[in-house]
Amino acid sequence: NLANEVYDIVQTNGSDTAEYLGLVKKALTREGNGFRPELLGRIDKVVPFNPLSDDVLERIAKFNLQALVKNVMRKHNVKLRIQKSRVIDYLVYEHFDSRTNGGGGRALKNRIGDEITTPVSKMINLHPEYRDLTVTVKGDMSHGEFGNKYDNRGSAEIVVGLTAK
Repeated sequence: NLANEVYDIVQTNGSDTAEYLGLVKKALTREGNGFRPELLGRIDKVVPFNPLSDDVLERIAKFNLQALVKNVMRKHNVKLRIQKSRVIDYLVYEHFDSRTNGGGGRALKNRIGDEITTPVSKMINLHPEYRDLTVTVKGDMSHGEFGNKYDNRGSAEIVVGLTAK
């Protein structure tokens, strides 16, 4: 990835917009590793962005989980109970590296689909008589235990089950 070095510099040192644009331009035009002038001449604008903060990722997760709860109730008349704070922590920090430039919000939304929406759908199909499901996190989450909340992996996993009565 051409701009990966720029991303790393901005993440490590911070940057104002002018400095960031300079770094992007340098990465795009670097001899041997940049784009050809013919291609660069066709680019009208470069729009810089900052990686999503943890707070924004948490809000994205919360918004998507709330939408899922509403959709499951509306479409299937099933109450979906989500252990929100623990599930959001798991989605944002555990086995997920928000420092990379490889997804951010899109990757988070895909995780929700893969680890929650699909298992909820399977549970509804397997047990159509049940009207109350629970989404929890089983196991230990390790983020932050060793000083780096991004690179640790615990035994935690998402579990979709029938709500105990």
